[in-house]
Amino acid sequence: SITINCPTPTTALTVTPNPVCNYATPVTLGGGTPTGGTYSGTGVSAGTFDPSVGTQTITYTVTDIYGCVSSDDDVLTVNTPPTVNLGGPYTQCGGTVTLDAGNAGSTYAWSDGTTTTQTLTATTSNTYSVTVTDANTCSASAQASVTINTVPTVTIAGTTELCSGATGNLTATSAATNFVWST
Repeated sequence: SITINCPTPTTALTVTPNPVCNYATPVTLGGGTPTGGTYSGTGVSAGTFDPSVGTQTITYTVTDIYGCVSSDDDVLTVNTPPTVNLGGPYTQCGGTVTLDAGNAGSTYAWSDGTTTTQTLTATTSNTYSVTVTDANTCSASAQASVTINTVPTVTIAGTTELCSGATGNLTATSAATNFVWST
């Protein structure tokens, strides 16, 4: 009888993508050599990884044509995206509204196309949005509705000078519908 011992295949794994952001969307795994192996580990199914399970050790296993098995491991790091909440909706008469994305990020991209800081001063009615990207390249977005109503103007006309004890008439003109007089 002749026994042939097959050499164990050489397997290597540098899992890609790595790191990933926990967007709760499965990612397709790669980086295992030689091709044709299988990935396994917590959160792994049919070659994809569910990042909601957090940082895990991924194993890549290859079985050659002789049935010899080899495997290699790598840690897949899962980073949590930043939390962004602009609040709102905001409604006020005149002025401005300051929207604050918090300091959860490294970069800020606002929908106005020019603001790249943590805060945006809204001067007009609109829906504003921001995308915040952190140091791990994970990002999150939020939006807020801002309504800034025009402050009505009032013009007062009538008798401006009176003698003591005399009466006169004053008339207020405005786009506003409610008036409260005071002295």
